[in-house]
Formats: sequence, C-alpha cells, structure tokens
Amino acid sequence: MEGECLDSRNWIEIFGKIADAIEAARNRLNELDGVIGDGDHGVTMSIGFRAVRVALRTLPPDALVDHVFSSAGRVFMNAAGGAIGPLIGAMWTESAKNLPGCHSFGAQECKTMLEAMERGIARRGKAVVGDKTLLDALHPAVLAGVRAQPQGLCAMFRDAAGAAATGARATSAMVSRLGRSSRLGERTLGHEDAGANSIVIILSAIAEAVADRSLASGDQ
Repeated sequence: MEGECLDSRNWIEIFGKIADAIEAARNRLNELDGVIGDGDHGVTMSIGFRAVRVALRTLPPDALVDHVFSSAGRVFMNAAGGAIGPLIGAMWTESAKNLPGCHSFGAQECKTMLEAMERGIARRGKAVVGDKTLLDALHPAVLAGVRAQPQGLCAMFRDAAGAAATGARATSAMVSRLGRSSRLGERTLGHEDAGANSIVIILSAIAEAVADRSLASGDQ
C-alpha cells in the first residue's frame, strides 16, 4: 500500500531474517562456490550476517535507518573479510550515505537504496554486468524495483527478488572474468555464480519479511 514505511526496528528484524535465510542456504552456497571457487562462500556469508544480527541488537531504540545500514555494512566487512566482505558491506554503507538522517523508508527511499546497493558493489568490485558476479543478479533486481508501479514495498521487493533470481540463473551461461574463478575460463560455463545467488537470498528475505509485516498489520 502507498504510504507504507520501514523504520529502524523493522530493518533490524529484516537483517535477522536475512541471517536466517543465509544460514539455511549455507551448504548450497558452498556447493555452488566449490565448483568454480574456494567452496566457502556460504560459510563466509553466514559468519558475516550472524555478526550483523548480533551487532544491530545493541543499537539504541532511536537509531536512524542509515545508522542501521552503516553499522551492518561495517560489521559485515570486518566479520566476513576476504573478497565478499567489502562487496556486501559496501551495499549497505553506500545505502546509508545516500539516505542520511532517515527515520523510515518509504517506496522512494527503498528505490534509492537499491540503486545505491548496485553502485556500492560496482565501485568496490570494479565489475560490470556480464562478468559473472553478484552484480548480474543485483542489476536486474534494481531495474525491476525502480520501475515498479506504486503498489507498495511488498510488490517492489518481490519484483526485485524475482528479477535477481532470473539474473542469477543467467550467470550459468557466462564466463567468469573476475576473481579466482576467472582463471578457469570456459570451465566456468554451466555453473551459476554463488555471489549472485546470495543476492537472491538477501532480496527474497527482505520481500518475505515485508510481506509478513504487511499481513500482520493488515496492510494487504
């Protein structure tokens, strides 16, 4: 519904849902990564979001949403480390920079957030669409979210998650051009990128959390 908003408490709960979803998919993410990478992507993502969940619980009740996002980004970077830590962390810190002083997020703020997430990853990872990275899921998700009609946050994130899933599947037809997997060249064909699948999980968890919140409050 129009006028629907997510405040800092909502986002802290959403990050908890993301942590749960990543934990549930940990083994599958490891398997995807094991084919063309180190096989530890799921573990690393789980470590990062578990740390985020714990850290966000310590924020004061009056924390602004951008504070929640900047805290999540910094904590994830520090906890996860490696190559993925700065990338996923940058999604949230870039969002915080672009939405300073926000008490709550409505549709326009969420669209700005999605665009900032993509910029953060592209800038930090130096990737472009087609490189077989998490950007190949995030870019179509951003397009779907930004172009969504004003049907409410639930529909926006549902559309974004669906587009991300399509993008992640498409990475199986791509040759990896960045990171360790790029050394395998053509052998990366036929395998989906683990990072792209993590983006699907994150956006799907947000969509599900927003849907649950809407149903609980009667905003259908």
